[in-house]
Amino acid sequence: FHGIFAEHVFEHLTIFHGLEALKELRRILKEGAILRISVPDLKKYVDFYCKKKVDKKFDNWSALRAEALWSLNHNFGHHSVYDFNLLKDLLERAGFRKIKKRQFNQSDDKKLKIDDIGRKWESLYVEAVK
Repeated sequence: FHGIFAEHVFEHLTIFHGLEALKELRRILKEGAILRISVPDLKKYVDFYCKKKVDKKFDNWSALRAEALWSLNHNFGHHSVYDFNLLKDLLERAGFRKIKKRQFNQSDDKKLKIDDIGRKWESLYVEAVK
């Protein structure tokens, strides 16, 4: 494959299964191709819990900030949560290189600039190269 886009997928896998999936995705990518992953950003949720300004969509949980963390961990069939460092570590263990934190719709591959605007408020974006 010339590139792979995985938006809000890896949080539905255990970390072990996520690592196995990353190894398989690397295997099927062409040399130099990019894997783009977005997941809910644990750091954003923790920052909100610690009363830092994140995004106004988090304000739905202002009365009970712990509920945001509960939702991240237990709603929607989530089995894991990620910050950049954890995702980077898994990508490195799967053999990827040039791992970069990105912003919404920022990519070195124009075909991978297809992020869902509805998930921007909570997402972490990471790209890695085979």
